[in-house]
Amino acid sequence: MDAALLAALIVFVVVVASCGRKDAIRESGKERASEQAFHADADIAMTVRSLADALKVGEPLDSTDYDYEGILTDGQGRPIYTDVQGNPGEWSVDVLTDSSAVIRNVHLGDLLPDDLEEYVVANLGLGKADIVESTEYDDDDETELDVYDFGGGLIRFEKRKAHAPNGTDAVFVSIVLNRY
Repeated sequence: MDAALLAALIVFVVVVASCGRKDAIRESGKERASEQAFHADADIAMTVRSLADALKVGEPLDSTDYDYEGILTDGQGRPIYTDVQGNPGEWSVDVLTDSSAVIRNVHLGDLLPDDLEEYVVANLGLGKADIVESTEYDDDDETELDVYDFGGGLIRFEKRKAHAPNGTDAVFVSIVLNRY
């Protein structure tokens, strides 16, 4: 085999291999950027637990400490829902008074309200025995309400059905915490 042909073959193999590596690096970088775009550390169950714990011990709630607007997660860094445009669903945490706060989804999306309630309630160590009220209202919004006693106050899950702009049914969820 001619030395020039061998050298050309080696150069060809190196070029092909490096091109593939650049594509792999680019793809890997895209995956990391995508993961980072959808990763958040604000777990909804921990947010609720923090508010409930403060209410239990009689600590006045302060909007400086608790007010938040952004992505809340499922404890794994994944957003709880995706809005109708495919973005991670946003939440609002508002301190209403020094003894009450509300957490609610800002936009409609693919939120699973019963799974969310189960996740939050389980993380508070509550169960069906802690329900003090469960009601389904026959109104235009088909509202469901579950109220739990967390031993220092009440946590109310209000789920209202709505029609999303894309034609699907979706739900607005409000989680309200009040001291007794």
